[in-house]
Amino acid sequence: QDLLSEIGERVSRDQRVLVTVMTIKFAEEVAAYLNRMGVKAHHLHSEIDTIERTEIINALRLGHIDVIVGINL
Repeated sequence: QDLLSEIGERVSRDQRVLVTVMTIKFAEEVAAYLNRMGVKAHHLHSEIDTIERTEIINALRLGHIDVIVGINL
């Protein structure tokens, strides 16, 4: 719930959010959960090819998505 409220606050200010988690599976699950909650989110990790990673980052920059869920490096 805290994450959703923080994301909502940032999105209302036209800002973007990076959420970090510990595993690839959890990144995918969190991104799916956020999408179910109405947040435009996508996961990003090493198993995604380079071209798609670039597209995801560009989508964030352009405002097509508001949140990227990535792995804590």
